[in-house]
Amino acid sequence: MPEPVTRWKAKNGSVHDTFEDAIVNDLATVLGKIGNGDNSMTPAIARQIVEKGDDIRELLSALEKYNLQDAARTARLKEDEQTALLPKTNGVAVAPRDHELVINA
Repeated sequence: MPEPVTRWKAKNGSVHDTFEDAIVNDLATVLGKIGNGDNSMTPAIARQIVEKGDDIRELLSALEKYNLQDAARTARLKEDEQTALLPKTNGVAVAPRDHELVINA
């Protein structure tokens, strides 16, 4: 008697026995062809990415954190450069005001 089976379809339409195989196929499609000739290394690289996903996510998280810190550091440097250009009163930078109240005595 036939039994129902579950198969997984990747974004490119190929059908796979496991969800992981479909994900590996989608990832290989995203990566594109890697290597020379007809023997692309992409499927093997995609499989390694899936298998080592936790380690890769940790590294990407560290990179993202570094990039955010670097962006903040750059913003502080730009702010310091802008502050250095402001006029100073008694050695303290004074930001110009849009409107000042002037009282003629």
